[in-house]
Amino acid sequence: MSDGVRNRNNAGGSSSKSSVRSKKPDNSAFKQQRLPAWQPVLTAKSVLPIFFIVGIIFIPIGSLILVASNGVQEVEQVYTDCQAVFTFTTHPPTQADITDVRNDGKSCKAIYDEWIDTFASGTAPNGNPPTCICSQNFEIAETMNTPIFAYYRLTNYYQNHRRYVKSRDDTQLLAEESEINSPDSDCSPYNFDGDKIPIAPCGAIANSLFNDTFFIRRCGDAGVGCARLDPANVIDPTDANGFNAIKMTGEDIAWKTDKSQKFDPNERTKNATFLNGTRRPLNWRTDVHKLGTVDDDLSYRFLSGSSGIGFRNEDFIVWMRTAAFPTFRKLYRKIQDNGADLQPGNYELLTYYNYPVHRFGGGKFFVLATTSWIGGKNLFLGWTYAIVGGICLIVMLFLLCISRRNHNRD
Repeated sequence: MSDGVRNRNNAGGSSSKSSVRSKKPDNSAFKQQRLPAWQPVLTAKSVLPIFFIVGIIFIPIGSLILVASNGVQEVEQVYTDCQAVFTFTTHPPTQADITDVRNDGKSCKAIYDEWIDTFASGTAPNGNPPTCICSQNFEIAETMNTPIFAYYRLTNYYQNHRRYVKSRDDTQLLAEESEINSPDSDCSPYNFDGDKIPIAPCGAIANSLFNDTFFIRRCGDAGVGCARLDPANVIDPTDANGFNAIKMTGEDIAWKTDKSQKFDPNERTKNATFLNGTRRPLNWRTDVHKLGTVDDDLSYRFLSGSSGIGFRNEDFIVWMRTAAFPTFRKLYRKIQDNGADLQPGNYELLTYYNYPVHRFGGGKFFVLATTSWIGGKNLFLGWTYAIVGGICLIVMLFLLCISRRNHNRD
């Protein structure tokens, strides 16, 4: 072979070798895993004090929480199957519109079932079911000091269903002019009425707004019955000469951030003209701009202390924050006036029953509760701290015994 050919071959071979990149990692501390490291050595002297400290801290914390929670007073009244007293269909009602059904012995849910059957047959007098009024007595054993919180509790109600949670339009709830008439497709089938008129607020959550209304009054000492109701008492339950309901307020029952940032921060929905071209949710009894006003078609809802107009109505905002579990309770009203402590005795709960849940096995409860420094009643948190602290002390003693036994063997 000639020298020229040999040189060319050598040149080609050297270029091919240099074109192959090496896969060897760089000779750095990180890539060669030579970084300094510290590995704790778990000995009895280092581990046992940790278990001891956690135990002696958690057990007192849990005990304090349990004591505080046990100091919270709660009174709960189930009204799913309450006995009907009056019914009416016109809003606002007059004394002539109210029907006394006490002698019929029917429950409010039975009256609703009858209306549903009548409506299905096409013989219902109008499209709205009757408002059923029921009255129940309950007793408060110890003085409940203000602030006192009133809740409604629902069972077997799956607000956490995926499609239900998605069925809303947060952009529309901001009440921007460009969005109020354009409900999101997530709201379907509650985004348009007949595929033509947009619904505001849209979605299944808004459409299913809770609309039972409650009033309470004190009848006297335990065992004292309340005065017999007459139709005039239920037209305005706040009348001092009638039912004389205890004053409750719906102000500040919703999160401040919801009111200021998420639900109509510019207060546009209190004007009927802003909502022109939209329709209220199919199951609502009143127009959006009337919600929370004296003109609310459910006049007793305003009398109960409902606060905020339109999308800013706090009952609406509280309902729109969906619950994580099928059994939940939501804040309804507050009793916080000075001197309005609920003294021990007999009380009457007057319920305007508009929200049937029995057809899907749901239950409804009215709850009065106080709070403590830890908030509402929460035994779970206290027991969790106490049990974790107790387990830490037991594990510490177990490890201590093993350590001493091994030490004695050595």
